Amino acid sequence: MRQPRCPDRRTILEHTLRILDQRSFIAITVFLLSGMIGFFVLYNAMSNQKEDGEALRYAGRQEVLFQSIAAEALRLRGSTSASEQQTSLQTIQNLRAELAEGSTYLTSDIVPVQIATYYANLWHTKTGEAFLFLKTIERALSDPTVPIPQPSPLLDQLDTGAQMYLAHYQGEIHHLEWSIIGVTLVQLLLVAVIYATVLKPMRKTVHQQMRRMQLFSKAVEQSGSMVVVTDANSIISYANQRTIAYSGYQLDELVGQTPRLFQSDKTSPHIYKSLWQTLEKGEVWEGELQNRRKDGSLYWVQATISPIKTEQGVIEGYLSIEHDITIVKQALEENEEVREQLLTAIEAIDDAFALFDKNERLILWNSRCQMIFHGVQDLIRPGITFEELLREGARRGQYSGVDDQEQFVRQRLESFRTAEGEFEIQLANGTWLLGADRKTVDGGRVMLRIDITRIKEVEEALRVAKGQADAANQAKSAFLSSMSHELRTPLNAILGFAQMMQIMPGESLTKQQDKCVNHILKGGQHLLELINEVLDLAKIEAGKVEVSIEPLHLGDLLAECLSLVAGSAQARNISIHTPKTTCIIRADHTRARQVILNLLSNAVKYNSLNGSISITTHLLDDGDRVRLTVSDTGPGIPLEKQGDMFKPFNRLGAETSDIEGTGIGLSITRQLIRLMGGEISFVSVPGTGSAFSLDFLTHTSPGISLPAISDSAPIERLYADLAGTVVCVEDNPANITLLEMIFSSVPRISVSIATSAEDGLEIIGRTLPDLVLMDVNLPGISGFEAVEELRKDPTTSHIPVVAMTANAANNIIPRGLSAGFTSVLIKPIVIPDLMNILANHLQGGRHANDSSASAAE
Repeated sequence: MRQPRCPDRRTILEHTLRILDQRSFIAITVFLLSGMIGFFVLYNAMSNQKEDGEALRYAGRQEVLFQSIAAEALRLRGSTSASEQQTSLQTIQNLRAELAEGSTYLTSDIVPVQIATYYANLWHTKTGEAFLFLKTIERALSDPTVPIPQPSPLLDQLDTGAQMYLAHYQGEIHHLEWSIIGVTLVQLLLVAVIYATVLKPMRKTVHQQMRRMQLFSKAVEQSGSMVVVTDANSIISYANQRTIAYSGYQLDELVGQTPRLFQSDKTSPHIYKSLWQTLEKGEVWEGELQNRRKDGSLYWVQATISPIKTEQGVIEGYLSIEHDITIVKQALEENEEVREQLLTAIEAIDDAFALFDKNERLILWNSRCQMIFHGVQDLIRPGITFEELLREGARRGQYSGVDDQEQFVRQRLESFRTAEGEFEIQLANGTWLLGADRKTVDGGRVMLRIDITRIKEVEEALRVAKGQADAANQAKSAFLSSMSHELRTPLNAILGFAQMMQIMPGESLTKQQDKCVNHILKGGQHLLELINEVLDLAKIEAGKVEVSIEPLHLGDLLAECLSLVAGSAQARNISIHTPKTTCIIRADHTRARQVILNLLSNAVKYNSLNGSISITTHLLDDGDRVRLTVSDTGPGIPLEKQGDMFKPFNRLGAETSDIEGTGIGLSITRQLIRLMGGEISFVSVPGTGSAFSLDFLTHTSPGISLPAISDSAPIERLYADLAGTVVCVEDNPANITLLEMIFSSVPRISVSIATSAEDGLEIIGRTLPDLVLMDVNLPGISGFEAVEELRKDPTTSHIPVVAMTANAANNIIPRGLSAGFTSVLIKPIVIPDLMNILANHLQGGRHANDSSASAAE
């Protein structure tokens, strides 16, 4: 790179500077002479001003001094202290000395004659006001009878003198101002002459030359590159600000040094050798160097070094232009590190990973990709397209279940290009893959294939296990249903005959017999409750419990439940305190009664003898729920056992007591209350008692009116009023005997017994009874088939048929009603329930009327 040279321009510039130097010398000499003359003129005027200023100061000071003397004389006369008097006398003497000095100056020939004469009259030794004032002060100090004179008249005369001197001083200042203006005008005139005769002719040429030099200098100084100029021996003669800023060296530290000052041991010696070989040939060298700053830190530069040659081609220096590329080098290094980290991370992925560019060409992949797609691993290379891999894989049979290769390729390509969602695909070797394709910012695609074969195997195992579990659950349900039926059948006889022993008319039990019957009823009822609770728990766990939410009177529910536990509470002498509440809740009537009754029964069973039960209700803060709390005075629950309160079949140690229970009542209660949108909670203090709370949803509809629960009619009245004909279809001998015994207590009811559905249909068709009681599980034709036949026959379709079954499954009642039964009676038979059914269908019936008529005749 040759350095351009301009010898003519340099000659013109040097000649211009020489002429400028000569004329400038003449102009400066003239300017200095005129300046000296003006200086002497102004100096003389300023000297006069200085003297006048001093005199003016003395004139003004005279007034202050006379006032101070008068004030000090008054202080002296009023003082009784010798030391204070001595101090005041000394002060007066000092003030008089200063007055004497000022009067001497003001009456000297330095002061204008008129002003000096004025002050001489004031200080005249016989008639001067100032002289007389001081004399009076002296007499007053020596003679207390002489009053201290007032300085006011004298001060007026002194003020007049000061004003005269001030007017004189202002006139001198005005004169000085005009002198300065005159000298300034002369100087400006000289400057104008010098500018017109010396500077202006040269201004244009010098300005042009200097502008070119400034532009060149600015270009170098403000360059974003580092510029260094050396002589032929590589001694630095110039470095711009960029070089100084980057290297950390000042200019005076660089000039006189060689560029080796910047060298670091990080740059290979071969690079420096190549550099000098190129420069010695007179050629330009370009390359990268890692230099060192003054503080030892390193930086990278892209350097261009050119030899500077004379007209004859002799190298007289070197020009180095360097650009900082540290950030670029660091970015490249970081990119390389990131790339290595990315490759390592991708390789560590257990899934197949591949990166395609915007043209769908393969850029990057991991070894897992080759392992999974082993069928086309020989094709996995940079540049191959996704479509090529896909087509060849389909052709080689890599994928399972591909009937139409073209359609398969088209669908997979569409999914790959859309890059949304996930899909599953199976390879021919049985491997299952979860695929996901995503777009990159630059339009590329990321392909991820996850081996989910193990997950598929687990899913299949879960499916099989679920099938087995469902089968086991169905078997459990069938077993529970069967066990329920098998247990209820003998219980029907036990409880039925025990009830009959208590209510049979005309026969009374001994006290011992009555006690035994009560034990039979109590044990049978407990066994029935156990069966019901086990069935309830099984239904809840199977998710087969349905609730029908409706508005209910909480007070009526409480009354209904309290009537059921009143006898047990009375037997243990337990008092029950109940609230009056008009709250309406939203719940299932049967289940709400069940959960409330469970809490009340527990409060009675686990309470102390002669204890008490308190029932409270209150709205919760949210206003959407009401809390019913049942508190007892029992022994409470140990703290260590409270965490197991709602675990099924856990009686918390009560299993060793004589208190009957199953340990699943509270577990069922919690699940039922939650099904109704509520919650159960408790607080128990050992030795004090327990409080269990049920939270029900409230019903907020205004103006609702619900029917109150009516009392059941006394059973004695039902016995007396019932009349009619009944056909009982039952195959169990014990149940037949129980039914015959029950109906024998009601002589106006005519009962026919059939032991099979076939016999029952024949009797019903022949006698057309008022009511049919039919067992569901009959030999031969079932009760469901029999009632269907009755409903088909117009002559029997109107007859009410009540199903009797020991099956307490959740769907038995809906099934019975849909089959055509009028109602369903669950065994064991509760005699009052049976009497209610008889009363609903026989009282006032056709045969009852006939019997009444016959009796009347």
